Amino acid sequence: MNPYLIKEAIKHLNNTPVKICSVVGFPLGANITASKLMEIETCLNVGASEIDMVMNIGLFKDQKFQTVFAELKEAKK
Repeated sequence: MNPYLIKEAIKHLNNTPVKICSVVGFPLGANITASKLMEIETCLNVGASEIDMVMNIGLFKDQKFQTVFAELKEAKK
């Protein structure tokens, strides 16, 4: 779900086993890594329990796999 809906979802799903997942870097993953990391931190602080991050599709298509991997590794921290 989009980050702005996290608090609303928590209201409706509180005290259930359903986890709140939010998306970061949507739709093309073209954000710089620092922006994605800030989005992740914000979503987790608001109450998301899972993050679905879009990798940088442009970098992937350009076969810059190490750069994509480094970003995913940083996001996992």
